[in-house]
Amino acid sequence: MDELTNEDGAPDIDAEFSFPDSDPLPLPCPWYKIPCPSPSGRTLKTRHLKLWITAYNAEKHRVYAAVQAPAKLNEKDQHWGFWIDMFDFPVVSFTRLSRSERFAVVLIDYQPPLNGKLKTSVKLIYFPSARIGAKDKPFIDDVISDLIHERK
Repeated sequence: MDELTNEDGAPDIDAEFSFPDSDPLPLPCPWYKIPCPSPSGRTLKTRHLKLWITAYNAEKHRVYAAVQAPAKLNEKDQHWGFWIDMFDFPVVSFTRLSRSERFAVVLIDYQPPLNGKLKTSVKLIYFPSARIGAKDKPFIDDVISDLIHERK
């Protein structure tokens, strides 16, 4: 991209991403308290993501990315903003979309601005949470959801 954002305000990346989810979140079997096999088998996770590059820091060679995930049924739009640099790695520096979905923004190339124009290249990666290298801390909504399923 040659500009911080497109002149008309359109996102720099606006795309549908998907991956086959071969291990969808299993629900616990109430009599065994172990995960039940998924009745549907493989499903296809799909998410529409938009990304804007809105600022840069020439001294630290980094850019500010704003990401939006438009709402799915019964959800609200989700928004994130963060600085990225050449040392952010997708499997370590990722963002949680849902219990089984993650995304990462990777700065591929950064060239210092010339005449006020920034030349940079970013990638938006969408992947299953099973592919993360580090163990996630449990989120409070996941803990509550698990407790509700255990009581039923």
